[in-house]
Amino acid sequence: FGKAIIKKYRPNVYAETLNNGSGVKFKEFIYYLLDAHRPVGMDIHWERVSKLCYPCLINYDFVGKFESLEEDANYFLQLIGAPKELKFPNFKDRHSSDERTSAQ
Repeated sequence: FGKAIIKKYRPNVYAETLNNGSGVKFKEFIYYLLDAHRPVGMDIHWERVSKLCYPCLINYDFVGKFESLEEDANYFLQLIGAPKELKFPNFKDRHSSDERTSAQ
C-alpha cells in the first residue's frame, strides 16, 4: 500500500522512498482512505463500518466493545446458550508493547 499511496499523494518524492514504500504520512493515508479512486484496493481493517456490518439493515440486539471484547464475547456466548466450556480466546500479552507499536 505504501508505494501506491506515496506515489499518488506526495509531490516531489525521492526515488528511494518510492521504492521501499515506507514512511507514509498520516495526511497521505487519510487522502487514500477518502479517495473514491484510490490507487490500490482497501484493506478491510480500514473500511468504513457501514460497509462491513450494515447498521441500518439489521436490528442488532447486542453490541460489544473492543475495550471489553473478551468479557463481551463470553457474555454473548452465554446469552446464545453456547456450551459453558466454550470461551472466547484470551489475546492479552501475546506480544510485548514494543512489538505492537514497532514501525518496522
